[in-house]
Amino acid sequence: MPHFRTFAEALRVHRKAAGLTQVELAVLAETSRGEVTSLESGKIKAPHPVTAEALASALDLDGPEREHFLALARGRESTVPQPSQPAQLPLVGRRTELALLDALLDGHGPPALFVAGEPGIGKTRFLAESARLAQARGWQVVTGGCTRQSGQEPYAPWPSALGRHLAATAVAAQRQRLQGCAWLVRLLPELAEGRWVPTPSWTLPPAQERRLVVQAVGRYLANCAGPSGTLLVLDDLQWAGDDAIALLANLVPGEDGTRGPLVRLLGAYRSTEVRPAQPLGIFLADLAKDAQVTKRALPLLTDEEAGQLLEEAVREHDFDGESSDQDITAVREQLVRRAHGLPFALISSVRALKSGVPLAQLNTKDALSDGIRARVAALADLAQRLLGIAAVIGRVSPVRLLLTLIRAGAQAGDGEADRRLGNRP
Repeated sequence: MPHFRTFAEALRVHRKAAGLTQVELAVLAETSRGEVTSLESGKIKAPHPVTAEALASALDLDGPEREHFLALARGRESTVPQPSQPAQLPLVGRRTELALLDALLDGHGPPALFVAGEPGIGKTRFLAESARLAQARGWQVVTGGCTRQSGQEPYAPWPSALGRHLAATAVAAQRQRLQGCAWLVRLLPELAEGRWVPTPSWTLPPAQERRLVVQAVGRYLANCAGPSGTLLVLDDLQWAGDDAIALLANLVPGEDGTRGPLVRLLGAYRSTEVRPAQPLGIFLADLAKDAQVTKRALPLLTDEEAGQLLEEAVREHDFDGESSDQDITAVREQLVRRAHGLPFALISSVRALKSGVPLAQLNTKDALSDGIRARVAALADLAQRLLGIAAVIGRVSPVRLLLTLIRAGAQAGDGEADRRLGNRP
């Protein structure tokens, strides 16, 4: 299989190999000759994912050739195919949460399920397993997630979630799924460039436009629904803004089932970063008031579950005789003890082993550092201050002493407690 450095080169070679002119390729891909010309000349570095999928289908690419072609379209100018993602470890424990997922997919109880927890507790892994199980049961799954940066983007995570879902759809099905979704161009302006949907030519007040955008998203989710319906799987919603949460609120069906298509919602958020006055906090309170949500705080793994997860992770690592079985067993026990049931800590330690860190040099404390920093950073200033004082005092901190130092700091200034402990700022 030939490999290309740029998308322009790949497009030009594949088109000629297929015996197509630029006009013929544009017709088959339902785009314009000008866009094909601009892509082949490098004037446009990479197409929209929807256009890239259409071009790949028009060129009759499949297998590794298609993967390489689409990787270049995403701006990855590699001379080798992109490596496949490693298989995920089996989901360990979470029996209660899986039972709640079964109820959600069976239509029993509220139409929304939210799992919460601290960073590293396994929320994303649970969502991934839930998406797999839902697909196997006939649900169309639309996945997405927020980041700290994307929280400031309009409607995040909707544009990326819908864009990825549409790009992964076969060209023949894309037009059907976009029927009646003209206002979706407000979230995905590139749809108008590819002439997939007509661009609304009139201007409306913002409130009216938002209503039509919500309707367009709902229509799209209805158009692409599987035999069982559509499941929205959204991660890190603690960073979603007002506009994204408002859109989400209008898609959760009411008790009479009249508020849109058969949509179920599975969401996750960091409990350490959500306050009642935040958009997500208000949304969850409104859902709870109407008995429309099930909330579940993910617990830490038990020692038995943590040991099972560690066994699964270590099983994939070849120690090549670096240590005896007795040494490996001792490290496993130490990892389980120090991780305190946090999956991230366990997996991070095994990754260090896989990267070549000798067992004797493995510092199991490092596995917890990132999670601890994230949890502390999300606390209020006073709570961070309290932890700082407790860290100086020692492993056991009398409550009366802590309160005295906090009061002294509040009365005399931020540096007073440090001075009383003998630590100059």
